[in-house]
Amino acid sequence: SLTTPRINAINTNMNVEATVKNTGYKPLTSFQATYTVNGTTSAAMNVSGLNVAMGGTYTFTHEVPFNTATPGNYTFSVNVTSPNGTTATMLNPDSVTSTTMVYNPAETTSRSTLLEEFSTANCGYCPPAASRIKSVVDNLSNIIWIVHHAGYYTDDITCDASSDATFFYNDGGSTYAPAMMLNRTQYDATNPGPVAGVGAAADITSSIATAQSDPCFANIAFNNVAFDASSRAVTGTVTGNFTSATVPAANPVITVYVV
Repeated sequence: SLTTPRINAINTNMNVEATVKNTGYKPLTSFQATYTVNGTTSAAMNVSGLNVAMGGTYTFTHEVPFNTATPGNYTFSVNVTSPNGTTATMLNPDSVTSTTMVYNPAETTSRSTLLEEFSTANCGYCPPAASRIKSVVDNLSNIIWIVHHAGYYTDDITCDASSDATFFYNDGGSTYAPAMMLNRTQYDATNPGPVAGVGAAADITSSIATAQSDPCFANIAFNNVAFDASSRAVTGTVTGNFTSATVPAANPVITVYVV
């Protein structure tokens, strides 16, 4: 397996960490490791003095960190060779990849963090979950908190937009509540999608801190807002501009909620 940071600033060392599993019957005592970034391979690192039994694992950080002055998305793969000093064939040496977005802090702007909670009147655990979220966000700024009445059946105020948002569970159609997602981004690889359970207040605080650390590359404004009481229509103009000439996203989209 291979681990690199999701995001990293330019001109900043970034560690490349990998875990090797010994599937041979002899103990693993040494190997060589390299990593490749967008087609460029690092120097080889010799790892020795090991005694990894069959089925055991060993985690290492490559001694050559990655550092670049060019923003963009970088895909890493790790290659482990020469087990115990031999030329034995390794299983799938290049099958593991990880992607890191490298950005220029000078081209970012302050952001608000979107917190979407899934809750319904049928959910007995949802009121205390909402209380835990409130205890955290009351002490924070720049949090946009939206509650979707979906995930655990529906209720009288479920709307189509909330039902559509259950797409982000990404677990083969399985949904639940209470649940929450931040910035519609999958921060925890152990979850099947961006949606996760609502943990303790300390867990919520930690998750929001991770989301708020994401760089933002766009200034967004909502202007000329008007409400027509007779037709109940809300109108407005969404405007914005990118802060960087090279936004590290393949297909940027904008989603507007008026709460």
